Amino acid sequence: MIDSGLWRHERTMEQIRLRHDLQLVLEQFSKIKVDYCNCKINLKARDEIVEIQKNKMEAAHRRLEILATSIENYKKKYQDTLLKLQGENYQLTQKIEELEDTIRIIQQNNQSLIIEGNSCDNRRVESLEEEVQILESRLAAEEEQHREEIQKLKDEYEQRISEQLKMAEELQTKIKKLSEQALAQKPFVHPALYEGTSKLKNHPAPRKKPSNSTFNWPSLDVEKIPKTPGPTPPPKKKKKKLFHADDEIVNVV
Repeated sequence: MIDSGLWRHERTMEQIRLRHDLQLVLEQFSKIKVDYCNCKINLKARDEIVEIQKNKMEAAHRRLEILATSIENYKKKYQDTLLKLQGENYQLTQKIEELEDTIRIIQQNNQSLIIEGNSCDNRRVESLEEEVQILESRLAAEEEQHREEIQKLKDEYEQRISEQLKMAEELQTKIKKLSEQALAQKPFVHPALYEGTSKLKNHPAPRKKPSNSTFNWPSLDVEKIPKTPGPTPPPKKKKKKLFHADDEIVNVV
């Protein structure tokens, strides 16, 4: 389409001899038209790149939100488990204190029985002391086991939190990198077509006009000379147009 339009302009320029200033304007318009088409293709490619980067950034944001929700749920679960284990530990502490009171009473009874010299009671006291020792060792083992479980849960929680935080930092770094790439891929607009580009964003693509429509020349700097008083000029004759410019719109895909 671009080569066809240029060929038609060159053919028109060969068939019609223009003034030197009009010839320069026409050549300048042809160059601007080629630059416009190239800029439009480049802009479309950059828009596609920016859209891809935007989709990647949105996916990273969604993953970060899911990760934050997972961290909050795991933190809540850990706190509930920790409270439960602390309650069990408190109950075990109360039970140990009760057993210590019982041992103290048994020891006092044992001393009284030793003084009385009752051998039968001594054997009973020894059996009770053995039972008490067994209970003490069992309670100590259970208490140690609960402490190890609490420490294990605490270590797992700290390890998972550190892993989740590391993943969150990696995602934030990736999002920052994608943002910088998106900013670096900002569309380029030709200075001569700055105003026209902003209008194309808000309006649909123009329809194809008839081939014999009037030619829209680019804006030229024209200085108006003040009129001087003089005799009334004769009526002007209507001039015929030397040519009809090809104003066919080129749609670049």
